[in-house]
Amino acid sequence: MDKQAPAGDSSSPSVDQGSASAEAGPPTHPESLQRAVFTHRALVSFSRRWRRSRRYIIAATVTLLAGATILAPVLFILSRRTPSWWTPPDPASPMVQDLAAQLESRVVDQLHRVRPSSDEWSVSIPQSAVNAWLAARLPQWLANQNPAIVLPQSIGMVQIHVAPGEITLAGEIAGGRPKIAGLTLAPRVDAAGLWTPAHWTTIGGLSLPSSWTVSSLPTTPGNDASRALVLGALAGRSPLTVSPVVRLADGRRVRLLEIRPVDGAIEVVCQTLPASGP
Repeated sequence: MDKQAPAGDSSSPSVDQGSASAEAGPPTHPESLQRAVFTHRALVSFSRRWRRSRRYIIAATVTLLAGATILAPVLFILSRRTPSWWTPPDPASPMVQDLAAQLESRVVDQLHRVRPSSDEWSVSIPQSAVNAWLAARLPQWLANQNPAIVLPQSIGMVQIHVAPGEITLAGEIAGGRPKIAGLTLAPRVDAAGLWTPAHWTTIGGLSLPSSWTVSSLPTTPGNDASRALVLGALAGRSPLTVSPVVRLADGRRVRLLEIRPVDGAIEVVCQTLPASGP
C-alpha cells in the first residue's frame, strides 16, 4: 500500500515569518532615531567649536605671556625711578631750618589769634614750607609726643607733593637701592568729619589704584584700634576723625571747616569757637 506525502508545501508560512522576523531584529522607533541623529550632530558641532576656541585660547595665552614678559621689566624700572617732584631739602641747612621755624610760628599765631566766633578765617600753607618742616622738625616732634612715635627704621625722609585736589605723602624706603613710596590722598571735610581717602599708591614712578592695596587690607576686630582707624580712613570707609577740632590752652577751639589742596599749597578754612560754646 502506497504511503501518501504530507499535505501542503514543505516550507510552511509560519516558519518563514519567524525566520524573517529573527533576521530583521527589533523594530526601530522614529523618535529614537531622531535623538541619535541630533546627538551625533551636536557632538560634531561641539567638536568643531572646541577646535576653533582652542586656537583662540592658545593665541590669547601666548599674547598675554608675551605682554607680561615685556611689561614686568617696565614696571620694575618705573618702581625704581625717583618721582620728578622728589627734591627733599637738606635738614642741616640754616635756610631750611629757618623756613621750618617760620611755619611753626605762623601756625601758632593763626591758631591763637583772637577773632569773633562767627568769623571764618583761612590760611594758605606752601608745600615748600611743609617739606622744610618735615625735613628739619618732624623727627623731634615725633620724639616729643606722649607716648613717643617711632617710625620704622626703613623709612627715611618724608615729603609731600600738593596738586589740585590731592596730596601725595611719600617717604624714602631704605633697601639695596632706596626707593620712594607713598599714598595720594584726596582730603575733604563734611558734616561727618575729616576724610582722607587714598586714591593712588605710588612706588617710585609707578602709580597703582589704592583699591589694589589699601582698600583690600583687613580691619577685622582684634587689630590695633589706631591701625584699624587709619586703614579705614585710607580706604574711604570712615573719616579719620569725626570732630576735626584743635583745643587751645585757654579753652577755645579751632574747628577745621574746609581743606583745599591747590597747586603747590594747602588752603584751610577754620573757625575759632569760644571756650564756653558747645
